Amino acid sequence: WVDDVEQAALDSDTLKRGRAYARGGLVGPLTFAPGLVSAEVHTDDESLHVRIRVDPLDEREWGEVLATLASRSGHVAQLSSGTLPRELDEDLAAVDVSLIPSMFDADATCTCEEWDVPCRHAAAVLYQAAWVLDDDPLLFFLLGGARDRRFCNAGTARTRRRPGRPSTMR
Repeated sequence: WVDDVEQAALDSDTLKRGRAYARGGLVGPLTFAPGLVSAEVHTDDESLHVRIRVDPLDEREWGEVLATLASRSGHVAQLSSGTLPRELDEDLAAVDVSLIPSMFDADATCTCEEWDVPCRHAAAVLYQAAWVLDDDPLLFFLLGGARDRRFCNAGTARTRRRPGRPSTMR
């Protein structure tokens, strides 16, 4: 995810500021919902609302996810332990599906008036979301539109207040 954000961004300075905001604890609790990550970013001067929209998986794509999971018991075992199997992404790519949304297709909106895409506040939320998704990859199921508790948690993730390392997710 972070790789996509950094490739799609128009200004690397904006990303640096966003990462500093995320590491500095300026991002409030993240809310994950089907097709959406949102949070408040609190600066010294203001509190801004950021929404990151991604396309959830459609019915065909969910069918492919379930069929892929059913075909490999190892995937189910890893998911049961809270781990997203690395091979799952490869298996799903073979049927043209990805649980990990591309940031090139994401729509980031913020209540600020900056023109940068993404703005520093949205970049902060994107970095924070990447770190949380690294810690709890089952949230990708919720983000992709799963409403079944077997695949995702209740939908609100804790915010990491400690500095994180950049995500390896795309």
